[in-house]
Amino acid sequence: MGLLAAGIGAGIVALGAGIGIGMIGKGATESI
Repeated sequence: MGLLAAGIGAGIVALGAGIGIGMIGKGATESI
């Protein structure tokens, strides 16, 4: 249970980071 919760938490963090990087990349592309 603890490992499952940790895995889900890590997945959410990774997803959030991916979205953040995508937003930054999109903004940088639009500003060029």
